[in-house]
Amino acid sequence: MITSAGTNGEVWKSDGNGAGVWGADNNTQLSESEVEGYIKNGDLTFDDTVKIGIDEIRARDGAGLKLNDDGGNGIFIKDGGNVGIGIANPTSLLQVNGSVSATS
Repeated sequence: MITSAGTNGEVWKSDGNGAGVWGADNNTQLSESEVEGYIKNGDLTFDDTVKIGIDEIRARDGAGLKLNDDGGNGIFIKDGGNVGIGIANPTSLLQVNGSVSATS
């Protein structure tokens, strides 16, 4: 049972031993209201000058992860790790649709 009020920005959370305590919100997820101005037509959209600094991006489900340019071309990471460049359903570790160039 909560018996005291937290201060602005604090959340009620577990102390790790089963007791509740007020403390800083270390959750880095943003609420919809915090990004509301960036949501356009159901997509989260930022201007070219906005940078996103992040260490990890994860697919939200088993459908894989896509990184596309504005023409729909891109990289697809299939659930399980196969990577497709220009192909949406890679059947090997790396599958490329088109020419490949490499230098040593």
